[in-house]
Amino acid sequence: MGVEVLNSLQPRAAGMDSFELKREFGSEIVFHGGLDLQGGINGSRQEAIDEAKRRIDAFAPGGGYIFAPSNHFISDVSAENFFAVYETAREYGAYAS
Repeated sequence: MGVEVLNSLQPRAAGMDSFELKREFGSEIVFHGGLDLQGGINGSRQEAIDEAKRRIDAFAPGGGYIFAPSNHFISDVSAENFFAVYETAREYGAYAS
């Protein structure tokens, strides 16, 4: 189909700075994932919201981003934070029509 996607984005790994990746490769590939599960959404509800917004701010401008976690959600992510991330992506990450 001619679509190239980088998956999975591990934001704490070397060379995986979200803003830098988008700047360098954003016109060439689609980014999938990047939501930090190693601390970004495990804290308070507000920390989870901030993490979701940080990844959207990094990858979404100009399109080419599929919002998703860097890996699978596991039991150390509270239901409150899971839904806060979902709601943030749905509202904050929505394209204006």
